[in-house]
Amino acid sequence: MRVSPVLLPTALALTLLSACGGSNSSDGATPSPTPSPTLSPAPASETSASASPTTPSSPSTQPSTSAPTSAAPAPAPVVDKLAYLTQVEALCSAANDTYEATGEELAGTSTRAEATPVLTRLVAEAEAATKQITAVRPPAADTALVDTIFYAPLRTQVSELNAFLAALPTIPDSADAPFPALTSADVPAMKTYGFDSCITLANTE
Repeated sequence: MRVSPVLLPTALALTLLSACGGSNSSDGATPSPTPSPTLSPAPASETSASASPTTPSSPSTQPSTSAPTSAAPAPAPVVDKLAYLTQVEALCSAANDTYEATGEELAGTSTRAEATPVLTRLVAEAEAATKQITAVRPPAADTALVDTIFYAPLRTQVSELNAFLAALPTIPDSADAPFPALTSADVPAMKTYGFDSCITLANTE
C-alpha cells in the first residue's frame, strides 16, 4: 500500500499542514504571628479563717464572634464566547501540532505494514482530541450552532477514519490507499463565529 501525502486530508495535518495560528511563592518572609498577651490570674485574696468557703464561679461562656459556617458550593462558571474560544482554540492548536508530527511520519511509509500502526495512532489521537474539544461547551445560546458547524462534522470525521482503518486489511499491499474524502466542517460559519486553529483542524477541503 502506498500512502500518498497529497491525498491526506487537511484536517489531519500531514506534510502540507500548517497550524494556524504555578503559582509563585512570596519571597518575603512571613512575619511570625504576634502571640496574644497572656493574662496572669489575679492573686487570690486572703480570707479570714472564719470566712465561709466560697463557691467557685462558673466559667463565663461568651458566644463566639466567628461561628463556623458551612462553605457554600462554588457557583458554576459563567461561560462567555471569548472564554470558550480561548479554551477550545488552545486544544485545536495542540491537536494540529500532534497531527502534523504523526502525519509526517505516516507520509514516510511505503507499505501497509509500515503505515498501519502509524495510522492507528493517528486515529487514536483524533479520537482523543475530539473528545477533549467537544467536551468544551460553548455559551448556551450557541450550543446548537457550534454542534452543527464544528462538533458534529468533527465526530463524523473520526467515524470515517475508523471505517478506513478497519478496511485496510482488505486493500492489497500493492494498491494505492488514499484517505477517504472526509466530511468537512462549515468553514465560512466557523470563521464568522471566530474560530481560527479549529478551522485548520476540521477543514478537509
